[in-house]
Amino acid sequence: MVESFSLPGRAALCAFALAQAACGGGGGGFMGIGGDDGPPHLCHELHAAKDLNLFDGQAHVVVVHFYPLQNATAFEATNARDLIRGAKPAGVAGEPWQTTVRPGQALKLGEQLPRDTAHLGLVADYYRGPSRIVISASCDSDEEERVITLAAAAVEKAKTEEDSDEESE
Repeated sequence: MVESFSLPGRAALCAFALAQAACGGGGGGFMGIGGDDGPPHLCHELHAAKDLNLFDGQAHVVVVHFYPLQNATAFEATNARDLIRGAKPAGVAGEPWQTTVRPGQALKLGEQLPRDTAHLGLVADYYRGPSRIVISASCDSDEEERVITLAAAAVEKAKTEEDSDEESE
């Protein structure tokens, strides 16, 4: 025979379920069932050239600044030097951060992003002057599109076979 909870037991169970739902339920949705998977995160890689940030015949580290973006328009219109100095253009979805990359280093990026991040703006502070790029923050793109190359003096998306074919023509 199935026993039922007493009235105080049912009240306690309902209070627990409501608290779980209000706190996110540990996994999104109600009591961890359904809902989204939480804040988005990066799934990109940085690949630095061995001759990164070449100056006086020597490779040097480069500081890369990351901007989570809702909209890339103002980021692209802002002077890259101002971005390095801390400017926060309209459309920035959260706090920018930075990392230092060594020549030849490969870094996997896995940082959590604000929920409304659609793009990621990167500014690399090279000796010859800053270089910037805007990429999709989505992890749904092809693996090749998630690789960012820090070349000798500029930041760029990894080239696909199609890009290489176009350049050779």
